Amino acid sequence: MTIRKCIENSATAVRRLLMAPLGLLLATALLAAAKAQAQDGAVQTRPIEGSWISTVKALNGSYSFTALVSFAAGGVWLATGSNDRINPVSPLHGSWKDKGHNQFLVTADFFAFDSLGNAVAMLHIVGENELKHDGELIGVGEFSVCDVQGENCQRTPQNDFSVTARRIVPADLTELTLPPE
Repeated sequence: MTIRKCIENSATAVRRLLMAPLGLLLATALLAAAKAQAQDGAVQTRPIEGSWISTVKALNGSYSFTALVSFAAGGVWLATGSNDRINPVSPLHGSWKDKGHNQFLVTADFFAFDSLGNAVAMLHIVGENELKHDGELIGVGEFSVCDVQGENCQRTPQNDFSVTARRIVPADLTELTLPPE
């Protein structure tokens, strides 16, 4: 056997040895990518992401209302309450982050208005939520009142609150269907 043949046989053997692990690595990567997609093809999200129907209650019992709350990808948090027109306030805008162990932190701000529609304060909340299981969320929050620029905040413990929420789950239509093409 010539030296050239030995080198060619060695190169072929090395290629074969490298191809098996490379194939396994490629298969593993493809499987991981497939797991990252839900059955309907949508990219999986964190378990908190989505919209929730929440009951918000003052810890001292002085108020209670229903709110719609959304945890969006990228840490965006939005909410509005059933009494926002009675107590004239803006929608709540804030951020959330995963604290680990199914716990999530929220910080949000919103405006309070006088009877003429002028902003008179920025209201500030800091909350912590826990996802008990997919579909149930509980939490507590601290409330502060700030100037309109969001500065000089003063905690108002009498407005601290608890939250219980259930996820809004997409449902199938019951009677209608898309028109045919």
